[in-house]
Amino acid sequence: MTTVVVSAPISNKPTEVSGRAGRVLYWTIRRKYPGVKLHWIPDRKSIHEYAPILEKLAVRDRVLFSYFGHGARDKICGQIPPGCGTSRPGMIDPENVDVLNNIICHATACWTGASLGRIAEDTGAKAYLGSRAPCYVAFNISNERNYRDDIINVWNTFPVRLLEGDDFATALRAMIDKSKRYEAMFLENADEWLYGDYYAKRFEKNRNILVPFGNVRAALV
Repeated sequence: MTTVVVSAPISNKPTEVSGRAGRVLYWTIRRKYPGVKLHWIPDRKSIHEYAPILEKLAVRDRVLFSYFGHGARDKICGQIPPGCGTSRPGMIDPENVDVLNNIICHATACWTGASLGRIAEDTGAKAYLGSRAPCYVAFNISNERNYRDDIINVWNTFPVRLLEGDDFATALRAMIDKSKRYEAMFLENADEWLYGDYYAKRFEKNRNILVPFGNVRAALV
């Protein structure tokens, strides 16, 4: 059985976008992949004390943990305030990172590939994708373009391709390729699209900071 666990806690303005990304992913899976066991972690439970649910699920299932929100060098923050780099504990941090054992995890959040990814790999995560620097959201919805949903579309390519049968490396390549296509389209229309040139750079920055860990040939199906 394949299980997808989604956590996308909303705690401030940037997480309104990442929170939407997680919710879009959740409903996409519900509609298109009825054979997948789907688990939503409510915002209030995206905390350290609830993280062992991942470990329990991975005992019997192939598990993908999709996180969208705040991150720091050594933690997936979860539902804690901005400034989580100096707060303890995170939803997942070095104290409980073993809850990711035998799990494929992608953390769409700042800094989650700077330190925690290596720790997760060393302690048994099957595969892990994070970012080694701040990543960028998009707020603007203009007449010419819904920039916010374009960013979300790129982010969600990775988990959806895993559910389609790609291995980790192939799904990552698909997300990177889609990001490049969006960047090229935004640059091509930069004279007509008010934020075209700005968000073209955001696509480039987001993909260039991605860092994979673990078994890049890992798959869900």
